[in-house]
Amino acid sequence: MLIEDSRFDLVSATFGEHEAFAGFGLVHRYSKLEAKIFVPRAKVSTQAFDNFISTIHTVTPVTPDVLVDLTTGSNSHVSDQNAKHGVWTLSSFDALAGLGEAMFGHPWTIARIEKRTKDPSKRHVIASARYDTKFAAARNRAFLREKSIWLLERELARISVTGQIAHQDEAEASANEPQAHNLPRYLLKLTYKLTERVVDVIKKKLGGTPKPFGLSIAQGTPLSFDPAKATEIANPKGHYLADPFFAQRDNETYLFFEDYDYATDLGKLSVGRLDNGDLTIIGDTHAAPPHHSYPFVVNHDGHTYMVPETASKSALEVWRSTNWPLGWERVGIQLEGISCADTSLVKRDETWWLFTNICRDSFGDFCSELHVFQVSGPDLKTMVPHALNPIVLGSDVARNAGRFFDINGDLYRPSQDNTHGTYGYGLNLMKVEDLTLTSYKETRVRHIKGPDIPGAVGCHHIDWLDDNVIFDIRKA
Repeated sequence: MLIEDSRFDLVSATFGEHEAFAGFGLVHRYSKLEAKIFVPRAKVSTQAFDNFISTIHTVTPVTPDVLVDLTTGSNSHVSDQNAKHGVWTLSSFDALAGLGEAMFGHPWTIARIEKRTKDPSKRHVIASARYDTKFAAARNRAFLREKSIWLLERELARISVTGQIAHQDEAEASANEPQAHNLPRYLLKLTYKLTERVVDVIKKKLGGTPKPFGLSIAQGTPLSFDPAKATEIANPKGHYLADPFFAQRDNETYLFFEDYDYATDLGKLSVGRLDNGDLTIIGDTHAAPPHHSYPFVVNHDGHTYMVPETASKSALEVWRSTNWPLGWERVGIQLEGISCADTSLVKRDETWWLFTNICRDSFGDFCSELHVFQVSGPDLKTMVPHALNPIVLGSDVARNAGRFFDINGDLYRPSQDNTHGTYGYGLNLMKVEDLTLTSYKETRVRHIKGPDIPGAVGCHHIDWLDDNVIFDIRKA
């Protein structure tokens, strides 16, 4: 919760009644019914907020930096009380936020923070982010509301660092408001989606492999390779391979990867030797259970380290090679009690940085929140959080997709596009333009969409060594 964040203080709270929403009563009532089925119960503790409210009468009145209006409806007129940066509203708390995108099949849903202006027809958009549209409308609204709080967190942190608010010149509009006559078509689509999910579960139980990932190799650089001209590496029967990372030792090329077993519904980490596009699997480095993936490997001071994904352990683990390539020992653990995914390390100008995706919501989503820490090195003995964490938000760009690349002196972060209702819909190359403990800026310079690759519906990870690019695709 924001109240537990040491970067800012909650100094007052006002409670009021929600306004009545005339004109779309049927849609609103239906969404409340649907929420009972498709929306998970929030896992966020409210103890800190409850404790604050119980002592609120002792708070000394102050002039706030920001007033945040979370009331639903368009007729709220919360006074700015001379707040330095005015009244902010979150689009996700509009009455029908997120419902239209799900009902009309939009590939993503927009969350916006806006500063209220004296002219109701104008708006000052502070920040926005795209989030994957969920299959059920009520679930999409609840997801959007949870996620938008972290967008608010980042922009409040920006004030604490710079004393200024951001301004976004343009922001996408939300979907049109759904009407009662849109419900029948939406219910047909929802039934189809649910049936499709049931069919996939049955296929897996019968030994099928619905929409598996697989590895492909192409020539070039991450900026230039043609994914349509790649050579595919065959998956073992009943398994798929994903999350590839190159490594070199004694003039040989090795590949670490996730080996997912459909029978157990778990991934293990394996390593193989790669020769002219042929992969010979040597064995496993980390067995299942629990589930392992994303075997990030890096060399430093004569040692090879691995930071695998161990989100199910709610901790970040560091391993060091003891008997190449199969023998590894755990040498460190950090962020205990926090679920992290797809962690990457990069050294830039003699400084080590750790980028990781953290889940803090009720939906188990790791795809839309990127955190950065300045670290001592791959041993992770010290970690200093970035002042603007989470520095990147949005299902379309936040989640890591492999190691960083230095191309002609420029730094690039591969990231996943997890919109369009597809995990691993596409790959991005984000050019890092500013990286300090108090600032971060990146720009997307390449976007590879899975459906543009023959036989694929997605792609979500990439690595590069010499003139070889390896990536995984999600097959149709």
